Amino acid sequence: MVSRSIQVALRCMLLAFTLSLCACTGFFFYPWNKLVRTPADVGVAYERIELSAPGQPKLVGWFLPAKGAARGSILFLHGNAENISTHLAAVHWLPEQGYQVFIFDYQGYGESEGSPSLPNAISDAERAVSYLQSRPDVLHQRFFLFGQSLGASLALYLAAQPQYANTFTAIIADSPFSSYRQIAREKVASVWVGYLLQWPLGFLVNNDYSPDKVITSIHAPILFLHGTNDNVVPAQHSADLCAKVQANCERWLVPDATHGEILAMPEYRKKLVHYLDTVQR
Repeated sequence: MVSRSIQVALRCMLLAFTLSLCACTGFFFYPWNKLVRTPADVGVAYERIELSAPGQPKLVGWFLPAKGAARGSILFLHGNAENISTHLAAVHWLPEQGYQVFIFDYQGYGESEGSPSLPNAISDAERAVSYLQSRPDVLHQRFFLFGQSLGASLALYLAAQPQYANTFTAIIADSPFSSYRQIAREKVASVWVGYLLQWPLGFLVNNDYSPDKVITSIHAPILFLHGTNDNVVPAQHSADLCAKVQANCERWLVPDATHGEILAMPEYRKKLVHYLDTVQR
């Protein structure tokens, strides 16, 4: 039987090999193609949306209309694993509070065509913004960008681009990482053999889309959510990002919360709705 230490070493070597093969960002993406539920399964009305354009892969998402008069519009960017059917839990409660939501799958996830990558995910998010801007029922003066985990890091990068300087009322970043290179190093270092490899391997990771490089270009208010017990993305990441924008930042550090858990708590759902209701661009 192979000893545990040898197994760990082999896993670390496999990770290094995988990084080198997949342009060092492929290990950020773990898509599922199978949908396990739809909004109808949790009692939420929705429109199935296909974003199609010549020469571009089809993207599929769900538009959740607000109940009653809409108080705002939200574009949601989900995390790196599974697909919209499992990430629906993060937002399905918002239409009841008067907020319409568009949640979609990046390339290679769910029913969306194409292959996942950081450049493709950014391009996918840009297509989603354009789609919402084309809808007459979207409230452009109350337009929020909301991301979780990888989606939060994508949201921060997207919001920093010059063409979106006046697009978003606020950005909500739930458990983002500040740097792709830094989070990769932390994951490699979590096993003892990887501790020695974290720095050289980190240089293999494409860091061009990291939020810490561009966050000072965001002019809209930013709300960070992070749990103190997040063992996927340590809370220090959002602390570092918030420190870069200072007065433009609000950060809720939630005691004992783990990764992606905060908005399952009724008190933080209520608190977020109050924030959305009162924040100004």
